[in-house]
Amino acid sequence: MAKVITDKMCAKLAAEDGTFDAIAVNPCVVLGPCMTTAHELVGSWQWVLARMLAGKPCIRGFQALWNICDVRDCGEIQALIAESSNPRNGSRYNICATDDSGELNIFALQAKLMRLFPDIMIGGAPEDGSLKRVHDGPRAHCDLARSELGLATHHIDDTLKARGDTMIKLGLVGGAKGPAYKAAKM
Repeated sequence: MAKVITDKMCAKLAAEDGTFDAIAVNPCVVLGPCMTTAHELVGSWQWVLARMLAGKPCIRGFQALWNICDVRDCGEIQALIAESSNPRNGSRYNICATDDSGELNIFALQAKLMRLFPDIMIGGAPEDGSLKRVHDGPRAHCDLARSELGLATHHIDDTLKARGDTMIKLGLVGGAKGPAYKAAKM
């Protein structure tokens, strides 16, 4: 609610001022390539993904639906908003999954990571019985950004592969040991 209230307050202020428009961009689970080690904070979605790529169980977010968007799409929409005449004061753009393929529960995420990283043991839901059920939300797609602004989103496979590859390259997966490879890496 805080984000919605803030969006509305900003739009109201912009309308009263009359010299600018307040346009909100609301990303969901932001993944995709990372550029530095500063992109990983303990407890973040990125940190959880790094744990999974290290063969460890997912200890946060395993009961939620991962509605994934690409960091590159979050950047692209900023330029599209600046260049387009469609957004108006109070416009809100959710940057989230392109379609159902980007809405993943822990089991679908684990399966997709296993396919994208076949040489790595991928962690999944905790095996301690703490997973009672997976919440089936948020279900949302970035249709408005695609139709009004022409946002061409990255495919979920590209997003996850780029995130995993860059995290491995930056040493964010498994520390000095690296990912949990299935066999000794040559």
